[in-house]
Amino acid sequence: MINPKIFEDSVKNLEPVKNVFVKRYFNPARLYVYVEEREPIFVISPDENAPSIAFFTSDGMLIGREYLPLPAEYKTYKILTYGNKGDDYHSWKKEKILKLYTLAKLIEKETNQKILYMDLRNPSDMYVQIENVKVRIGELNNTLPDRVSRLSKIDEMMKNIDKPIKYIDFSWDDATYIKYD
Repeated sequence: MINPKIFEDSVKNLEPVKNVFVKRYFNPARLYVYVEEREPIFVISPDENAPSIAFFTSDGMLIGREYLPLPAEYKTYKILTYGNKGDDYHSWKKEKILKLYTLAKLIEKETNQKILYMDLRNPSDMYVQIENVKVRIGELNNTLPDRVSRLSKIDEMMKNIDKPIKYIDFSWDDATYIKYD
């Protein structure tokens, strides 16, 4: 006797739910419930070893810690941010989230390595930790695609280095520097 619309509306109010469809059958009595979840793409953490405190979905929605931790089946990127210093992640728009997601995919494509985290604790100086080295990307401006395209040379640069590397600096428009420990 339950009204499927009331049930549908209550399930749709859950933040991770993108869409829900409920159909009632009478004989035998049953409900068919189809739930479409939002796709998580970024988890937010204040530190690389700290647990996640929130996550962003592909449609730009910020969802809090009550739905964490995420199941391992979700492929997400970790973003390190404090949520202050002029760049509060609570105020990020969908465009910025998609821009960061595109950047993450481009970095993985150029380096052929998995991103471990993206460090935005200083919003004007971004770092990205890939599997074997930390990379300083710098400011997110219109020269970013040119700087990221040079990332394909990381393996070549590291072949002749025998000292421990702190990071490789790609933040300059016309040069690449290696910062040693």
